[in-house]
Parts: sequence; C-alpha cells; structure tokens
Amino acid sequence: MDEQTIMPMSDNGRAPNSRIKDSDAAYELFDSIKESDSTAAMYRCQIQGLIDGNPPYNPGELRKVGQGWRSNVNFREAESIIDTNAASIWELDMEVQRLINVELDKPDLARPGANFGEIIAEEYTRVLERWPDYFFNRMLCTREMLVTGIGTMFWHDKYDWRPRAAKRASLLIPPNSKVTMGELELIGFRHTYQAHELYDKIKDDESKEAARLAGWNVDLVRAALIKASKNASSDGSELQSSTFEAMQQKLKNNDFAASQVYCNPVRVIQLLVKEYNGKVSRHIIYEDEKLPGYMYVGQDEYDGMEHAICFFVWNIGDGYYKSIKGLGHRIFPHVELSNRFINSTVDSAKISSSFVLERQGGAKNNINLMQLGSVTVIPDGFKPVQQSFTPNLTQLIGVRNMLHQILNNNTGVYKKQLEGPNLPERTATEVQTEERKSAKLEKNQISIHYLFLDAMHKEIYRRLCSADYPKEACGYKEAKEFQKRCKERGVSAEVLRNAQVTATRAIGFGSATMHDMITREVLSLSQVNGVDEIGRQNALRDRLAALVGYKGAERYVPEASRDLIPTSEHSLAMLENNDIMNKQQVIVGTDQPHAIHWQVHFPMLQRMAQTFMQSPQSLDLMSAVPAMEIGIRHLGLHLSNMARDELRKAQVEEMQKQLELLGKVFGAMQKAFEQMMKQRQAIAEQQAAQVQQAQQVLADREMQVKLAQIQKDFEVKLANVEKNNQIRWQRAINSMNIADMRAAADIRREDAKAGAAIPERVTE
Repeated sequence: MDEQTIMPMSDNGRAPNSRIKDSDAAYELFDSIKESDSTAAMYRCQIQGLIDGNPPYNPGELRKVGQGWRSNVNFREAESIIDTNAASIWELDMEVQRLINVELDKPDLARPGANFGEIIAEEYTRVLERWPDYFFNRMLCTREMLVTGIGTMFWHDKYDWRPRAAKRASLLIPPNSKVTMGELELIGFRHTYQAHELYDKIKDDESKEAARLAGWNVDLVRAALIKASKNASSDGSELQSSTFEAMQQKLKNNDFAASQVYCNPVRVIQLLVKEYNGKVSRHIIYEDEKLPGYMYVGQDEYDGMEHAICFFVWNIGDGYYKSIKGLGHRIFPHVELSNRFINSTVDSAKISSSFVLERQGGAKNNINLMQLGSVTVIPDGFKPVQQSFTPNLTQLIGVRNMLHQILNNNTGVYKKQLEGPNLPERTATEVQTEERKSAKLEKNQISIHYLFLDAMHKEIYRRLCSADYPKEACGYKEAKEFQKRCKERGVSAEVLRNAQVTATRAIGFGSATMHDMITREVLSLSQVNGVDEIGRQNALRDRLAALVGYKGAERYVPEASRDLIPTSEHSLAMLENNDIMNKQQVIVGTDQPHAIHWQVHFPMLQRMAQTFMQSPQSLDLMSAVPAMEIGIRHLGLHLSNMARDELRKAQVEEMQKQLELLGKVFGAMQKAFEQMMKQRQAIAEQQAAQVQQAQQVLADREMQVKLAQIQKDFEVKLANVEKNNQIRWQRAINSMNIADMRAAADIRREDAKAGAAIPERVTE
C-alpha cells in the first residue's frame, strides 16, 4: 500500500477526512490484499480438504499407474480432532450458569455479598439464548479458529448488537497487521446481502432518504441489484417494464422468494480503516464489478476497531496476523502421514493374505480360478508361489503411535487410547490420567480464548445498553426488552451502562471429564468447616450441572442467594421479632440493611396472617393484633428508608404491595378482635350481674348462718345456764338436806341427853 491508496498527513500537519482516498483506492487495496493472501489460501484449501475427507493419494493417478487396488482412505482423524477441540471450546463458552459475570461500580450496600450484577447477567444470558443464531455463529467462529487460526465475529453496523461469524477466507488482512486490536489499521472482509435486504433501502422515497442519511449511495445500490438479477440481460418484457422495475415488482410480490430465485446474493467488500483521529470508518464496495463510488460510507462510524470486529485466535504467532496458524496447520502433516501409514498397513495385510500366482510363458491374460470345496484349481500358464511376505504390522502401528505421541506433545491433542493389537491392559491410574488429558485445552490457550470472549461480550453488552438505540435498527426490540426487564428488577440505566462485563469462566479446562472430576472434589471439600451453607448448595448445584446441566439442576436444587446466609444482622432482626411478639416498640436504624431485616420480619407477620386466614380460631388475637400492628409499622419504616434509594424502586414497589396485603389482613384481624372484645364485654357484664346476684344470695345465706349460730349459741348458753342452775339448785337442796340432817342429829343428841323420848321426824 502506498500513498496513492492510503492518504498521508499533509505537509502542514492536517489530517485528511478519510485515509482511503476514494473507491478506486479501495478496489486497489482489495486486489492487493487478496493477492498477498493467495498462497495462504492454497494451504487452507489443503487443510480443509484433509478435514473434509479427501484421500491421501490422487485416485486418478493411482489408477493411471495400475495401483487402483491400493487402500486410499482418509480415516477422518483431522475432523475428529477439530470436533473434539470444538466441543472443548463449546464447554468453555456454554457450560456455565450465566454467560457473563458483572461487576458494579456501585455495589448495593444493603445486600451484603450480592448486587445487581446477578440480575444483569441473568437477563443478558436470556437475550442471547433467545437468539438462535448466536450458537451457530459461535460454533462457526470456533471451527474457523481451530482450522485456520483466526475466527471472526463482526457487527453489520454500529447499532445492531447481534454479531455474525465470518470465514477466514473472507478476511482481508494486510500482511503487516499486528495481533493487537489497538494497532490494527485496516481490515476488510467479504460479505453478502440478499436482494430484499438492499431493496428495503430504496423501495420508496422515504426509505431512500433514510438510506442517504445513513450513508448509503442509493444509485449504486440500485445498480448492484440490477447486476445481481439472474436475468439482468432481460428487458423486463414479461411484466412490460424495465429490468429494474421488473425485479422491483417481483421483490414486492414476494421479497424472499424473489431474493432467492430471481437474484444472486449481492457480494460486497467492507473495509474498516482507522482514521488519524482514532475513530474507524466503514466503506462498502461492490465485489463482482468495479462501480464508480462507494455503496456505503460510514465516516468515523466507530470509536475503535473493537466496536466493529472481534477476533478469536488460536495463538499469536510471531505478533502478526499473517503468522497465526491454527490447529489444522499443526495436525496436517501428522494426520496426512498417519493416513498413509494406515493405508500401507491395510495394503500389507491384503498382500499377506492374498493367493499369489506366477505367470508362465504363453499364459493368457484371464485368470480363472476354480474353487471345488477345499480344492483350488489353478488355470493353465500359472503356478502358485510360496507365500513368504509377512509384514510386521506391530512395527507399523508402533511407528504410527509414535507419530501420535509427537502430535500430542506438539499440539496438546490427546487421544483416549492408542490403536494397535495386543495392547496391555491399562491400570486405573493410567485411565484417570488419560481422561484428565483427553480433550483438555492448554491453559495459555484458555487464557487467550477468554480475553477475546471478554471483548465480544463487552461489545454486545455495550450495544444492548445503548440509550440511543434507533427503532429502525435491527435488534431494537430485544435491546429495549433487556433494558426494560433490568429496570423492572431494580437496575437503573446508570448502573446498567457503568457495569463491567467479563465472560464466565467454566469449570474443567474445556473437558467434560475434568468438569466431572473437579465438581466431585469440590462437593467433597464443601463438607469441611469454613464453607457456608450457600457455598455447599452451590457446590451441589455445580455437581448436578455436570450431570444434567445448569437448567436441569434447577429442578433439584434451586439457586440460593447469599442474602440468606445468617449474619449478625439476621440475629439482631430475630431479637427484634421477639420484642415485637412481646408488644415492645423496636427502633429502625437508618444504617441498617433494610432488605435483610425485611426478610426476617415479614415471614413472621405473614405466618400470623396466613394462620388467621386459614384457621382464625387457632390464633390468639389478644397477642397477635398488637404484635401485628407494631410489626407492620416497623416494616413501613424499613420500607421508607429503602425508598430513598432510586435503584430499589421496583423492589420497593413490590414490597409495598406485600405490605398492603398484610395491612388488609390486619384490618380483618382488628375487626375480628373488636367483635371478640364486644362479645367478651357482654359476657363479662352478664357474669358480673350473676356474680352480684350470687354475692347477694351468698350474703343472705351467711346472715342466716350467723343467726342460726347466734341462736345455737344462745341455746347452748341457755342450756348451760339452766344446767348450771340445776346444778346450783341441786347443790342448794343437797346443802339444805345436809343441814336438816345435821339439825336432826343435834336434836337427837339433845333429847338423848334430856332423857326424854322424842318421836322421829318424817321427811318428804
């Protein structure tokens, strides 16, 4: 490339508008790069032929020299090696829970150990998985990288977030281009448009004006469509119109069928050139014929080359793209020689097991052997030759196995088991070691791969988050849906645009066997101290994913959040629950992680509400209603603090709905409580009257008892008095009788003394 094609800086230091002078210079660049790539293209064809199954020898040449009987088979080892390594890279890309990891500049302090990055990664993965072409393009890019050394993903324009894969043969890389995106000055690639895609840009005046504003040359687009028509030489008489008008009518009638049946694909060359201001311009020219101008000009369309194209390379060569060689280049001589060794072994086996005859003089050309049971009749003119050719097949296979060992050492491509007769039985350790090596990518290859995978996901993510995504651009619906879903889940536009994106690293170095082994070990290690419950659950999920995939693992063990790991804040919230149930007011601190407290308080109140709705008679409303009132007020304070964070708008709205439902149940609980209290009051009043009446009756009964007791006491006292009186009376009588007796005795003594006879006194 010289100054006639790439415009230099002027003498006064001013930069030209574009480094490519004009369309003529663009065509010259295209021809120059294509010519410099011709030799490499020839080698790529040979490698692709080996992978496609081309035989090691030219069949026509073998038949020409009378050796058409020889074994000439491609045993498809190259294809197997490419497929195996493609599967390993697919394992790196796809066997992950989410396609990306997201780091945020502003973490969510109210949710320790978690952030909105998980939401973004989940929604991003959803978008790509719902675009079926993503998987096809990634696999095509991977195969191109393995075979040729370079796999390409590019974007059609500066808006569409969906990248496409380009084959290595379509790339136009200048020989002196370095393997760094920042130093890449110019690159081109072949591309095709279907007729209806370009026709949409010129189908009416409105479309033409929009296309002009976007950078399209509508006249050249029209000319390219005419040249792409399969009956371009026709005058359009069948529709009584011109050639273009006839094609235009067909496209209107059925644009897809017309594109496929009446028009060839429109082949174009896209050239990306870094301008002196650091931005990248995009130019499109028609490939099949030199047209006077660009079909499209996107001046300073991209801020950098990484926004337009992404390379995946197998290695970095000696620092230049032209020096990069893929796995196909490395395995080509080994596999080619291996095919020839196998065919030679087959030929030797054929010769050693064949019936050899020696021609005698005058023998005819036809050989008619006759087999009569165990007897073989030899035709005239031939005699049998004692077979002495016994090739050593073991040595041939040993040489081939040695070639495989060299292949393994040079490329890191391992075979699970070498072929050959009478191989010794392998030990369990040997089997395990070979399984660890089988289809395992080298660490440097994995690191290089992830660097470019990071770049691709970063650009896709940047485009999905664009606030200026035009409605007419492809992929608009999916991009806006992605932004909407993230916003509904609490992720603001600012957080979305400032997030840092990297590809998720897979387990197992690209090997399903290693993935299985590692997840087994991780699961066993998760049982030791120091691994929290969420870590153990994640280890179990990874183990299940190795068996049934991450989507299948969701059936058995749902994904856990580290918000649920018990912390000091969870303990504090549980103590607050006890205070709430004891009808004590609880203070809400402004610096508390309100989301965690909500997760602890809300389930307790929710359980009370559910108990009331399902079995109200089993709930103690005397304790539940005050606790519910305090708890709802407490949750409201947490919610008001969370509402100050704009990032939690969607989350706060959802919590507000939950709180409102809880409030409705609490209202029903209050009514039931009031009704219960009225019933209790009525019962209490009735019981009070009954108690008063009972007390009155009881009082009357006590008075009677007292009167009876008094009467009884009186009677007892009276009886005692009477008894005492009787005793005193009896004593008096006895005293009187004794006195009388003493008086009588005295009288008798006196009479006796007097000597007079006195008669005895009769007493009653």
